[in-house]
Amino acid sequence: MSKKNTRISLIAILFFIAAELLLRLFGWGPAPHVYEEILDPEIQWLHTAGFKGRVWETDIEISPQRIRDRIYSINKPKYTFRVIAVGECTVFGRAVALEESFVKRLEVLLNERKPFKNINDYEVINAGCGQYNDLQKEAFLEKYWMRYNPDLIIFGHDLGSKVWLETRLKLRWFSLIRDRTPKQLYSARFLVSLIERFIIAPVALKMSHYDEKNTVLTRYTGEGLRHIKTDQALKRLSLLSRKTDVPAIIVFVPWLGDLSEGSYPHKWVHELYKKKCAKSNLDVLDLYDVYFKNKQCDLFWVSDANRRPNALAHKIIAEEVYQEIVKRASLPKK
Repeated sequence: MSKKNTRISLIAILFFIAAELLLRLFGWGPAPHVYEEILDPEIQWLHTAGFKGRVWETDIEISPQRIRDRIYSINKPKYTFRVIAVGECTVFGRAVALEESFVKRLEVLLNERKPFKNINDYEVINAGCGQYNDLQKEAFLEKYWMRYNPDLIIFGHDLGSKVWLETRLKLRWFSLIRDRTPKQLYSARFLVSLIERFIIAPVALKMSHYDEKNTVLTRYTGEGLRHIKTDQALKRLSLLSRKTDVPAIIVFVPWLGDLSEGSYPHKWVHELYKKKCAKSNLDVLDLYDVYFKNKQCDLFWVSDANRRPNALAHKIIAEEVYQEIVKRASLPKK
């Protein structure tokens, strides 16, 4: 090695040592990521246990059970009606406070109205994880949450999460690099976080817009792997429901960003998905009509830049799901 190369290598080493010391001195270690890659090929990622911070325009806290909720015991308390809600961004409550999410609003409604005899307490567990596809949701439910003895399954399905899901899968290689960067090396973690923010995130945004039309087609028709996984997940959910004798309700949330001015280009997706569910003997609560009858759809958006369901939209979902539970659940009504 020449003297010049030796000098450059020494300067680089000293630079990283100095950066490491400064980052540690001022406590500038990168914050943990809300997601963590796992080796399970079906689930692929989970929330990071113990994560606490502000992301997606709201405060997020993840429990040791890797959900945005309190800790639950495996043994269900006596005289308790337990609901497990799996899904993606809407179930998770992205961009709204936890208590404003439809899952926690539903828990409040059930405990206030107490629709069933001999039930003293109602629990609705928020097991939603952003950008999951249907197969991930079903696998997460079956492998992690059925042991908690639910009386009802809510299976959330968001039309609006599919674009980002496809993009995330394409950029999964970077997530693996990020999650395997040693946490003890502040400088390396800081460098990776900068790359993610200023390079990977803009690329992901461009990819998501480019793939939007193709994503919807391959998700719901026979043109790609995503379609196969959707059908597979619904069949497995149906089998799981019958085997455990736990009813399941699928809650289909429309993409509110396109639900305006009497035009909605994805209505065919709703109809196709309901046909798929019917083949697997699964009940679907389609929220399209609930929102479409109100022409001021911007009332249900977080903002013009973020057209996910806001607190008002979640309140409406909670009421609709409550009515569906009372109508379909097999417990004796009061």
